[in-house]
Amino acid sequence: MKNDILEFKICLAKKTLLFYLAIVPFIVIGSIYNLIGIINQTSSVAVFSAFGLFGFVLLPIAIVNTYRQGLCQIYADRIKIGKIAYQFSDYTITIKEYQLPIKDRPLFSLFKTTYHNIVIKDNDTQKITADEELNIFRKDIDKIRGILRI
Repeated sequence: MKNDILEFKICLAKKTLLFYLAIVPFIVIGSIYNLIGIINQTSSVAVFSAFGLFGFVLLPIAIVNTYRQGLCQIYADRIKIGKIAYQFSDYTITIKEYQLPIKDRPLFSLFKTTYHNIVIKDNDTQKITADEELNIFRKDIDKIRGILRI
């Protein structure tokens, strides 16, 4: 793998990760404070929950899992999304652009009108093998288009 001409890595959930990283300090501090309160018996049992007590463990695990599942690696002869690799000779890769009405938009991107998905289609059967949402910035989408020449 290291002797490939091209190797480009990007996380397809970059905006989601940035949102998680913005709220992580508050959840971690709050859950540690809550856990210490329950251990010292100064806190109520009513706030006992998985995120209330173990947010400092669960949220970092969620962040790492989101990164690993959304990791996209582009090589000279293939693209790898998560753990699945797609050879350029066997698959056609396109970036689909679509519009969403305001009622269907995600809460965190209400003002964004254009959304993108990376679509991977099998050349033999013409079936769509993967349709992944690109939750990344416009410059990253342009960079992927330039690398894939689409």
